[in-house]
Amino acid sequence: MDSQLQKHVQEMLTVHKEELSEITKPKFKDTVYIDELRELFTNVISAEWREEGKQMEELLYSPDEPWTAARNALHAYIVNAYLAGTMKGKGWLSDQDIDHFNQDLGDEFAGGINRTTEKLGGQKASRGKAFSDGFSAVSARGANDALQKR
Repeated sequence: MDSQLQKHVQEMLTVHKEELSEITKPKFKDTVYIDELRELFTNVISAEWREEGKQMEELLYSPDEPWTAARNALHAYIVNAYLAGTMKGKGWLSDQDIDHFNQDLGDEFAGGINRTTEKLGGQKASRGKAFSDGFSAVSARGANDALQKR
């Protein structure tokens, strides 16, 4: 991930921690909203990206240990995309920042999926762009939630 962007996002998280908590705490107090965000992410991937859609099915439903670690990573990436979107909705991140942030998340997640696939004897096929589309949808939900709180 771009270190300058990561530093900027972290700074915004720190500066606006209390206000972000007011928005996200009610949403994240149980797993239902996270499950909705994961479904949104998965639906975007499945609708637009055939290979990555198949990988998401495997990730979500396979009992294999490597996929368990990938599911945990997905949870963290979804929360990060949502928080970044919330910060965009508040005007603390620019459109360009959020686009780059989601692309970086997509690239990182694709790399993890490719490593997991290789461990299980498959071939690398994931593209960061596919996953960045899903993270962008999650960020848009975060921005929308932030705008509703104004």
